[in-house]
Amino acid sequence: MAEPQIRRCAHPPTRPHAQPQLRIEAEEICDVIVIGGGMAGICAAIAASRNGCETALIEMDELLGGNASPLLGVHVSGAHSSASR
Repeated sequence: MAEPQIRRCAHPPTRPHAQPQLRIEAEEICDVIVIGGGMAGICAAIAASRNGCETALIEMDELLGGNASPLLGVHVSGAHSSASR
């Protein structure tokens, strides 16, 4: 699996409330995994999905939008993250 490569790219959380998960169990098969639900991550996930890829978007916060959310007051409608999906 790609877990070692993903872990090499990971940085410690910058927000005090964010607690990294040591392991995420998943049973679904994806063609593309996008790490980060900021504007770029959302666009990448949409593009991959529109091109026929089974896509998973992983975000550590409750809401998508990344840095744009608090700075610009931009929130992605219906973007509450869900571990059950």
